Amino acid sequence: MPTGEKCSYYERKFDMKRLECAPRTPDWYAIRAESWTASAAATLVVRENAEMLRDYAATKGVTLDIAPLLKVGLESYFENTPWTAWAEKMGRIPRFAGNDHTARGQENEERAVTYFEKEKMLLAEREVTALSSEHPWLLASFDAIVPASSDTSVVAPNGFPLEAKVPAFQSRKKLWEAKKLGLAIMGLPYYWCQMQHQMLVSDAPYGLFVAIGVEVEKDGTEKIVFPIIEKVPRDDDFLTAYTAIAKFFFDEFIDCYIEPPMLPSDKKLLDSLVEQAAFDKAIAEADHDTAVEMYFDAVRAEDAAKARKAELEAKVIAAAAAMRAEGMDVVMLADRLEVTYSRSSSVSWQKVAKQVAKDAGLPDVPPAVIEACKGKEKESVKLKEVV
Repeated sequence: MPTGEKCSYYERKFDMKRLECAPRTPDWYAIRAESWTASAAATLVVRENAEMLRDYAATKGVTLDIAPLLKVGLESYFENTPWTAWAEKMGRIPRFAGNDHTARGQENEERAVTYFEKEKMLLAEREVTALSSEHPWLLASFDAIVPASSDTSVVAPNGFPLEAKVPAFQSRKKLWEAKKLGLAIMGLPYYWCQMQHQMLVSDAPYGLFVAIGVEVEKDGTEKIVFPIIEKVPRDDDFLTAYTAIAKFFFDEFIDCYIEPPMLPSDKKLLDSLVEQAAFDKAIAEADHDTAVEMYFDAVRAEDAAKARKAELEAKVIAAAAAMRAEGMDVVMLADRLEVTYSRSSSVSWQKVAKQVAKDAGLPDVPPAVIEACKGKEKESVKLKEVV
């Protein structure tokens, strides 16, 4: 059970226990490792994960109602499972280190919060990390907290959680598509799960979601595009089911250091990590025979996967063509795969240069012009099997 000893906490008039540690510091990671966090909330809502935990709980004489969780409709969450959540906390697998998209999002989160403040003429408290008083194993790291005084028509003893996102274009598109039907955040339902967890910790009746796009203008300046600000209501039916399954998972596995059941994707991940470790070991020990053989195994697997993909792609395109009406540019298959038809042409600049030279009465493009248009020389690396 998390104690908050690594990150000392203080209680003002608030119920939740605010931790005095900065985000992404060693102490912050330590308390996250022994708690159940908002960013992991969607893991327990994915259908396969929820069903596995429900069935496991039944063998222990515990009944979990997962119907409110399944209503969210999450079929996957970046391959996160109960086992990966446990293994990461136990140090069995590496913690997700982020990528270009997450790095860009973190860099621009402050801009999203500032945008919210200007639009709503409110000041928000930045980067609050807190444990729930009612459920001290639940942790939330808030991008910001909007003061309770901003809405006196409801009771919010800890203020309102503000979740700031700067998603990539395709994710923004999903938000706007969902906004046509209701809440934009339901276009990326794992954000919704994260906010419900935050409302549980903060005991808030609703949270605030802000999402912006950041695009670079021709002059190099950045501007905010397609902003979204919305209230996300608390869903008590969901939270009742979520709290039950999260508590069971935490008590049964995390708090007792017991390994949860593995799903097929977990076994694939583990095999991949073992293979990666073996390759790194071979390289480190200059065991080039082993390393090269593993490389060629990967090449052969990739070639087989490409061939299989091309085969399936051809059949999918044929199926879409059979459904395509005249003049239709987009065909949607199973509400998940978009087949887009477009026409394009290209310009051969080599032919353009030759034609311009000919029009100027020259037999060919002058060597001096070719030399002036050359790019900087750069080294290229190619791998080739020698038979």
